[in-house]
Amino acid sequence: MSNLQCQTSFDELFTNTHDFIHAGLWQPYYVHIYVHLPKTAGMAFGKEMRNHYPRKKLVLPLPWDQIGPIWHEYLKAGGTPEGRRIEFVYGHLTYDHIRYIYRLDTPSVTTCFIRDPLKRILSEYNYSTSPAHPPHKDFKRNFPNFENFALTLKPNIMAEKLVGPVYNIDEYWTKLQRTYNFIGLQEQFDLSLACLRGSLGFGYELRDTSKVNTASARTSTGFEDVPQSVIEELSEKHRLDLEIFDMIQSKYDELAAKLLAAR
Repeated sequence: MSNLQCQTSFDELFTNTHDFIHAGLWQPYYVHIYVHLPKTAGMAFGKEMRNHYPRKKLVLPLPWDQIGPIWHEYLKAGGTPEGRRIEFVYGHLTYDHIRYIYRLDTPSVTTCFIRDPLKRILSEYNYSTSPAHPPHKDFKRNFPNFENFALTLKPNIMAEKLVGPVYNIDEYWTKLQRTYNFIGLQEQFDLSLACLRGSLGFGYELRDTSKVNTASARTSTGFEDVPQSVIEELSEKHRLDLEIFDMIQSKYDELAAKLLAAR
């Protein structure tokens, strides 16, 4: 974590909830960096953030293949392209990108969302083989079914993207806390968003229409056509991802019960 990065860890959402959700991450002149894990809360989160960062010149999208050059241009301009300060940066960033940004001592708050790791992989495959993905025909030719794609991925691919290689759950947890000031959960999207809004100084509000689960157990929905042997192999291959997801989901379930009782 850079000395200029916000020093509040996302775990404080659960250990010091009141202070965290009432502008616990707000810092003047800090850049909000959103690490978008593919097929995880992207469109819904982006829509929400555009409500809070409505001026396009204050938002810097980072296409995955241009992150370095764009960031260099941003810094060359003194962090103020066209004389205006960037407030929100987002894209399919990886841990290498985050470390690169931290080394440049950019004052920042770093956030992300996660979801069930196996469902995220399935969603990524379904998207990549759909017409919405321009090279979907080539992708489908290379990976005619889900297992062809899923079994080629690195072990614990979520960790790889968010914090780099990890070898045990303690290391995983520590690196997440050092890297991210907030981690939301797609399965608790409304609750996560309410907490993030509050922490950034936009006002905490758990609306009456918010969908909040008090026991969001993992289901096998969507995997009906996937052989059980493949599911078992993937579960072992991404064991640490699943463990960290279960840990964070359990914390959110407890938080949901506490905040719903106080609403």
